[in-house]
Amino acid sequence: MPLPQVDISPGHEIEAAASKLEAACRQEGILLISLDGLNRLEPYAGTCRFYQATIDHEQTIVVVIVGEWTNDFLVSLLNILLEIRTDPDPPGAMLRFRFLSSHAIPALFATFFGDHLIAPLECRAAVLARFGDGLQAEECTRLGAAAAQLLKGEGIQTGFADSEGLRVLSLFVRKEIRARRFPQEGTPMNLLICLGALYGELIRSRLPCESRWAMVKEYMPWPCLVLAGKPALPQGSAAAGSGSGDVRRLGFSPIAVLFQLSQEGADDLLETSLRQLEDRIRQEFGEVTQPVTRSR
Repeated sequence: MPLPQVDISPGHEIEAAASKLEAACRQEGILLISLDGLNRLEPYAGTCRFYQATIDHEQTIVVVIVGEWTNDFLVSLLNILLEIRTDPDPPGAMLRFRFLSSHAIPALFATFFGDHLIAPLECRAAVLARFGDGLQAEECTRLGAAAAQLLKGEGIQTGFADSEGLRVLSLFVRKEIRARRFPQEGTPMNLLICLGALYGELIRSRLPCESRWAMVKEYMPWPCLVLAGKPALPQGSAAAGSGSGDVRRLGFSPIAVLFQLSQEGADDLLETSLRQLEDRIRQEFGEVTQPVTRSR
């Protein structure tokens, strides 16, 4: 049976709100186990109660919240729930989450803890991407590899050199993220950062020129790809006339393109963006024939 719907109004004290839930669950035959270690811990003691229960045959974390969702409280609660999801009891359990609050629950919590595929993936990605806070270019290859593993856990096989990788990635983003129409404040940012890094590595495996991840002001806040090559010679020019140290660079932001696809981009945005990048490379570098260099 589902968790009873208990009205918790603004002004409720946490003890009264928790007692209402406990009484309703007893009436329905649901055994609530108080997570006392958390319930005594500041800053939650005066505003939250944490419980675990078996509801509809699923291990479920139930959180009762009174008071307003300040930014500090939101961050603190998010961190503790991410720890619970990372180290569930019993080990290996796929936890569900239910919230009873005296104020509107932020959309971000529906993204992280809703009953949909993206919720556990976003939780895992948050540990890696940290909402992009302090994200450095040298982390992107690792994040791309992590994204491939997250998809593998859902039965989706791909990798940096996968010839079908763009199609696989595009289909997943359109089906599991864009179709859900997450509100802006509930965007699964961490997962999109990781998937954007995977897109960047898929691109790097296809390009015939030197490439590396870098922090470039024009493409902030995300790291971008910097592609390098010698400028294309004007028609009729002799190759020997070009300076050996003359190198031209192009920038491209895979993470930004991935965010665009998740919101409103055309279905073939990933493929189209790659073709446009290849056109820019031919225009700027000519037909590149030197061995590919992949720099971190």
